[in-house]
Amino acid sequence: YVDSFHVAQSDVNTIVQVRDTTVCFQQSVSLAPGGNFSSFLWNTGSTAPLISIAETGTYWRRASGGCDLQSDTFHVNMVDFTLELGADTFLCAADTLVLDASVAGAAYSWQDGDVSAIYRVWNPGRYWVQVNKAGCIASDTVYVEPRSDSLVIAPGDTVICMGDKISLTAHTGFPVTYRWSNGSDSRAIEVSQAGSYTLTVNNEC
Repeated sequence: YVDSFHVAQSDVNTIVQVRDTTVCFQQSVSLAPGGNFSSFLWNTGSTAPLISIAETGTYWRRASGGCDLQSDTFHVNMVDFTLELGADTFLCAADTLVLDASVAGAAYSWQDGDVSAIYRVWNPGRYWVQVNKAGCIASDTVYVEPRSDSLVIAPGDTVICMGDKISLTAHTGFPVTYRWSNGSDSRAIEVSQAGSYTLTVNNEC
């Protein structure tokens, strides 16, 4: 018996792709080049069509199917950082507040155009910064209020009848500690006797 075999040769179609990508504020990302292939090999050792990565680096995949070959290379930059100027706060007279937006390798833009990582505040107001690292942008805002020196005791000078009681309450424009002349450290005291009552308050200034 004689068998004949006819072998046709087809050109190999090879595609090479290189992609640079930056991933902002994600713990991981999937690399999925796509394509109608049956065999895969990543430089991580995986033989799956796609992989999930969590670190900056270079990743490549070789894929084949029939006479088609495809090589995909990814240069991945994983960018993640935290920007926190702090909570809204008060500013004492003649004091300076330091706002620190430092992020390694980043560029800065404050509300007045300043481009420093550290910003010093001498006056009350609204302060914000935008931080750009490799195209990943975050911003934060802090409100700085003036430290008010107002102190009012309500109801002020008054008259009480025998056997009655009255509440004296301090109203301030800032967080303080209280010390009344009767020894109380509460914001309000209840009194039933005539007399003078003195309140001393202290704040961070």
